[in-house]
Amino acid sequence: MKNFPRISSFMIICILGAFTLFMGGCGGSDNAENPTSPIVKNTQFGTVEGLVTQDGQTYAWLGIPFAKPPVGNLRWKAPADPASWTGNLKTQQFGNACSQLGSLYGPPPAGMDYGLANVDTINEPIGNEDCLNLNIWRPATDEKNLPVLVFIHGGSWKTGSGIMYNGATLANKANAVVITTNYRVGMFGWLNHPALKTGNALDDSGNFGTLDLITALKFVKNNIANFGGDPANITTMGQSAGAGNIYSLIVSPLTKDLLHKAIPMSLGLSTSVPATTYATTLLQQLLIADKTPTVTDAATANTYLATKSNDWIRGYLYSKSTTDLMGLTTITALGSPPNNFRDGTVIPTDPTAAINNGDFRNVPPIIGNTSDSIRSSRPASTLRRR
Repeated sequence: MKNFPRISSFMIICILGAFTLFMGGCGGSDNAENPTSPIVKNTQFGTVEGLVTQDGQTYAWLGIPFAKPPVGNLRWKAPADPASWTGNLKTQQFGNACSQLGSLYGPPPAGMDYGLANVDTINEPIGNEDCLNLNIWRPATDEKNLPVLVFIHGGSWKTGSGIMYNGATLANKANAVVITTNYRVGMFGWLNHPALKTGNALDDSGNFGTLDLITALKFVKNNIANFGGDPANITTMGQSAGAGNIYSLIVSPLTKDLLHKAIPMSLGLSTSVPATTYATTLLQQLLIADKTPTVTDAATANTYLATKSNDWIRGYLYSKSTTDLMGLTTITALGSPPNNFRDGTVIPTDPTAAINNGDFRNVPPIIGNTSDSIRSSRPASTLRRR
């Protein structure tokens, strides 16, 4: 396996403490594996074939699809179950990272070491909209009912990927099943505009990234016993935006029985009202970039949009390529995308009130901060050109 970023000492303490906390309480179903190969496992959608890591101590399954690719007319929709497959799906290399701009804290481009930024791709579009996949590591044993840790990456809700973290070492040291997962980020993960409303409460929530994480947790709950994990002992862990996502999952009414313990680090509950400001600015900038007749600035863009129906606006947004959309994210006027809308379906309209009323996942937590979360840059030695 390749080298991965060094984890701070505090994070290691949190991890080890967490596993002390959740090692007890075993249960769950039998391991429905292929008896001839420990790296061939069944899932509800088909069979996956993983690999044995180079040191022989870990089994890994990389890039397992847990939802349909959110492309085409599924771009700003709640995730749907993937199509079932026949035969063994080779899950021996990471799947795509989600679409984002290259950054010091995002996934490395193809062919580069993990944890090393590529200065040539900073602020350049990387990743792919077809990105809803997760990765599983477990010790190379036949032990069953192991504790399960699902790590949710950070990145300010606009960068990052499950590719950034190697779960092999942690799986062995903690004797656990370790999972990293992707979720849509930026404008693909959270976008709210009347033109995108369909009458479906999940689609209309705008919380596509949050729903991706819920869907990933459902996949884990339904399938992890086949990988030797205990579906009644799932801990979510995340840093920065990953921690903010964990709190959103804790208050969501859609996560019952999906998580049993939590380790949020370096951020608290962070949600926003479902304002359309970002989406409106996005539309303005798209019209300006397209040199639309009569449109020269935000005001004339609004005048132009006032003459268009929601159907037209929806079609216009969906007609744009990933590159068209990502190319605008460096424009100052656009600002940072919102996240975790308080929509009343995926996330309560008043999360604090929900907590005060006891309407949340009251799970045992370990809460803290990593030592380097507020660092503004990496040492120059971690930057590399291809």
